Amino acid sequence: MDYDAEPAPADRAYLERARRLTERLSAREVAPGDVGAALAAARDVAALDADAPTTSARPEARLFKAGVKRMVAWYMVYLAEQVNDLGFALVRLGETLAAGVEHTEGEARELRSRLDELGSRVRQLENSRRQAEDGGRGD
Repeated sequence: MDYDAEPAPADRAYLERARRLTERLSAREVAPGDVGAALAAARDVAALDADAPTTSARPEARLFKAGVKRMVAWYMVYLAEQVNDLGFALVRLGETLAAGVEHTEGEARELRSRLDELGSRVRQLENSRRQAEDGGRGD
């Protein structure tokens, strides 16, 4: 077998498709707190492709693959549609949960700010009261 030979056009198309799928399905590093990147990674792999490639360098293998594909295509398409629906529903759930978390974090920041402001006002009032008590004693 000559590994340096240029692949046939059908093989080149198959190789390019395999490269794209491998890149799309490869594991991605996502930082622990990066919800957006995690959702993007989930969105990229949520779709299942039921169209199996039938290309081959050997004619008998192409015929065999095409025959098997025709025999199971109806079931694989049905199954792929269900898996795709589930994947996209889970991505939508993740997006909804992420939006809720962002909203809650915004409210928590606002409450922290208000609590800090109230704490500052309480300290000022306590200082004013102490000063008034100390001034009222006539020391």
